[in-house]
Amino acid sequence: MSEKRIEIVQSMPGSPDGIRVNDYKKGDIFEVPSPEMPESLAKVFLDEGWAKETKKKPVPENKADQGPEETK
Repeated sequence: MSEKRIEIVQSMPGSPDGIRVNDYKKGDIFEVPSPEMPESLAKVFLDEGWAKETKKKPVPENKADQGPEETK
């Protein structure tokens, strides 16, 4: 994969590093690759239909700046 953006279309937990589990919310947009959305995780989200490629830019909000919520 090359640099792209994906939009989450179905809320789903996922692990960007094999250690942490984050909640990825419907409507969230991520640059790929990034620490919050590595290529391998983006591929799973796209292959399973949980995300789609988009040209939209991530929304600069306080919560969006923090990345996905970490599930405890």
